Order: sequence, then C-alpha cells, then structure tokens
Amino acid sequence: MSLSRRFFNGVFVSSLQSPSQAAYENQLSPIKQPLFDELLSTLPPAAQVLDVGTGTFPNARFLLPSKSRLSITGVDPEPAFSSAALSAAAPLLSRGHSFSVLPAAAEALPFPADSFDAALLTLTLCSVASPASALSEIRRVLKPGGSLLFVEHSVSPDPATKAAQTALTPLQRLLAGNCHLDRDPRRLLEDQEWASLSLATVNLPVPLLGTTVYGLATLPLSSVPLSPSRRAALLLPLLSLLPAPPRANAASDEFSIKYDPSKGALGMDLADVTFATALRVQVLRVLPYSQAFDSQTFRAYLDRKVPGGAEEFRRLSASRAGAMPLDLIVSSINGISTERTNTNGVQQILASEIQKGGRGAAVSIVFKSSSGFNDALAQLGGGETASTTVSPESATAPKKEIAVTQIAPPNPAATSVASPGDLLEIEYRASFLPPGGGELVPFDGSGRGGDTSVSFVLKKQPFGQFPPAMDVGLVGARPGEQRRVRVPPELGYGDAGFPKMGIPGGAQLEYDVKLLAVNGVFL
Repeated sequence: MSLSRRFFNGVFVSSLQSPSQAAYENQLSPIKQPLFDELLSTLPPAAQVLDVGTGTFPNARFLLPSKSRLSITGVDPEPAFSSAALSAAAPLLSRGHSFSVLPAAAEALPFPADSFDAALLTLTLCSVASPASALSEIRRVLKPGGSLLFVEHSVSPDPATKAAQTALTPLQRLLAGNCHLDRDPRRLLEDQEWASLSLATVNLPVPLLGTTVYGLATLPLSSVPLSPSRRAALLLPLLSLLPAPPRANAASDEFSIKYDPSKGALGMDLADVTFATALRVQVLRVLPYSQAFDSQTFRAYLDRKVPGGAEEFRRLSASRAGAMPLDLIVSSINGISTERTNTNGVQQILASEIQKGGRGAAVSIVFKSSSGFNDALAQLGGGETASTTVSPESATAPKKEIAVTQIAPPNPAATSVASPGDLLEIEYRASFLPPGGGELVPFDGSGRGGDTSVSFVLKKQPFGQFPPAMDVGLVGARPGEQRRVRVPPELGYGDAGFPKMGIPGGAQLEYDVKLLAVNGVFL
C-alpha cells in the first residue's frame, strides 16, 4: 500500500470514530431499530448473522433485543476497525451471543453457500468496488428463505443535490474509503432476485447523505431461482386466504391506515409535488408486501381506483411488470395536517409521533386522493354525498370538510358535463349556519339585491366576485341537476365573517345550486 493510500485510510478510520459519525448514526437509529426488531422476530432460536462492512460495528446495539442466540460474523476489508468492533460487541457477548470479525471484501465472501440466516448491509454499498457482485455474494451465502436488512444512503432525486453529489464523489472516495455519494441502492437491490423486497426511502437532515433507502429483502425458500412472475404466482394464492377488506365510502376521497412502527417499515416512497402554488407530499410507490399495502383501507382504495383491484396491483408490482398510478397525497399524521409541508416535514412529524407514543403505539396516517373528490363528484347519484377534508380532526378541533350532496337529478336528456373552464349558468339559494348551531339563516350572496342567477367560468372566477367555494361542488354536474354544497368557515368567510351580510365569524355556508346550462347548452 502506498504512503498516500495509507494516510487516507487512516483519515477514514478516524472519521468513523468521530462525534460527527456518531451523530449520523443517531439520525439513523429511528430507521434501524424497527427494521432490526422485525428481522430479529423472524430468526430461528440459534441464528447465524453476517454483518457486511462491519466497520466499528455500530449495528451491535440494535441486535441486543434478540431472543435468538446469535452467532455474528463481521467482515470488513479494513483490519484497523477490528479493535473498535470487538469493543462494540462486548454487550452482546455478555448476553451469550458470539462475535468474530474477518478481513474480507463483500465481493469475495470467504464462506460456503447457504451459511447464514440473515445478513446486514448498512452504509456499505456506497464503498464496495462492485455493488452487484457484493449483493450476489450475499445472496449466495444466505440460506434459502434468508433475509437481508439494508440501510444505505442514496443519490438524491433533487437535481441540484444530485449534481453536487456527482461532483464531490471523487473527493469523497479518496477521504472516505471509496464511498460514492451518487450510487442508487434502490436500483441495485431491485436488480437482484428476491422472493420479497420491502423498500422505503426517507430524507434525513444530513448534507449530501440525507436520501436514505432502507428495508428488508428475503430469498426464496427454494434454492432454485424463481422468475418474478413465478414468485408472484406462488405468493398470491396465500393472500387470497385473507378475509376480504371492508369497502370504504365510495364517495370519500380519503382514507386512513394505522402504522405500527414495531412491525417495521411502512413501505412507501414519498416525493414533493406542487399543485398550483401549493406544496404537497405525494405517494410515489407502495411496496406489495408491506405494512401499508396490507392495511384493509389501502386495499379497499386500490379495489376502487385500480383496474383489477388490489391483487392486480400487487401482482404487477411483485412481478415488476409495471407500476400503477396511486394518485395519493399525505393529508395528516395523528391529526396533524401535512398538506402545507414537504417530504422532510412529513418524515419529521412521523418520527415525532412515533417517539411520543413509543414503538408499540400505532400512528394514524390519512391519505387523500388528489383527484378523488372530482371523481366522486362526477359519479354523484341521488342522495349521495361526496366530501373532501379541508383540515383534519385534532385534539382541539373537529374535522372540517366540504360536502356536496345531489338533491335532484339532472335532466334525463342532459349530456353536457361541467368541467373547469366551462361557462356555467346557475341559480342558487345561500344560507349560513351560526357557529353555535341552530337553524340555517338565508343571506343574499349575490350582492345584487336578491338576484340569485349567475353565469361564470368554472374554477376561473376571481376571488370576491362569487360566493366563496360554491363552485368547488359543481364539477361533474349536468344541466337540471341540483346540489347542496356545505362549506366550512375556513373556505367561507373565516373568523371575521361578513358583517355587511350579517354573517358571523366561524359560520358554515350552505348553497342549494341548480345548474341551468353548460356553455349555453341546456341539455
């Protein structure tokens, strides 16, 4: 080894024992512990565990809760870490587990096939010479049905951050043991053959290392490789034995799931998305064998939204034959609205709620279909109500929502359908419900002395020239149809009210609207 290489190796070894590395590991702890707990719950009474890229053995503390007797073997090409790794293993040794560490590269593991019940791969794929070879070696030494736990930093989806990662990777490789900032562990893992792959992404507040991919992968029980389609065919009949999920309200654009952190990762990929000028957090992907997917409410949503329903979604996802659009945004977590934050904000709220309740407490996550309300309005039938939440229920306030009910059907011959941008002609009556309850009180919302007929362009009317939020409930309406639109104070006149019309602050508005014509057509 050259003198310069020896020097940079020394820098790397020192960095992994620094306070900054300890702080980074603490950032990863809320991700790691549930994953390790899930893995440990699946191990046999006496289990062989391989830690690939052991380093200073930061994974030691996450193995302490194990009820299995663990025989842990660490491998790392840098022998200078051995002393620190053995020190970190001391609490495990005191509980009857065993630990040894060998100088070896992940691409050439010195073990026979089918040696280990589980493998650990944490912050290692970034630095191996050949990630694909390392993963193939791990699969070789795992027993049939064995599991791989992984936590790896990833190239960022943000173009500016990605460019910085690419530019700084040569320096990072020199200073940090060949660490690549710009690798994509998701792609590397998905390119391997697994019976199941539960994978999620989180964005941590760590410069250049924040995007983190984590999860569990499991080998087939048979040592004969299964094609993705065959794997799905074997697994799906077992799922059909589960009880059918209850159908959710077909006219609702939202649903909730209960996430139990003690059972491992949620299994969702999130990303920031902008609707008009508002930032939202969108669900990009749900893993087919994850806690999120197996919730009854999510499966019911898929049964309504996806051709072929939940099982078709699972089949295509498992076989990697294609992805289906989910059309979901994260609306709230334990009653805390997430509709004005980004992905990092959602992750922080979730982590905070998990910490408050403890790992055994379920967290309620509400999802909203970004087009579900309009879809429900387009299919509205006699007496049916479609609703969308404006603000979620909290400890101090009830849920606030817009609700639209069909009170009279359209003309039998009507074919025109109201869509954003159409010129509508309507007539309406407006009332408000005082904040303390009681009877509805009529008011003149036209400002024209009781003239309640009006023409306007749907979703294009300037604010202040139209009764607040009335037009929200008219998408999908047909000529002759009558709808009742109930608007919460937040989208009406708010806490200030409208004294000129006698409307107090905090009043709910209600409109009975009849659509007369669409673009001048009365049918």
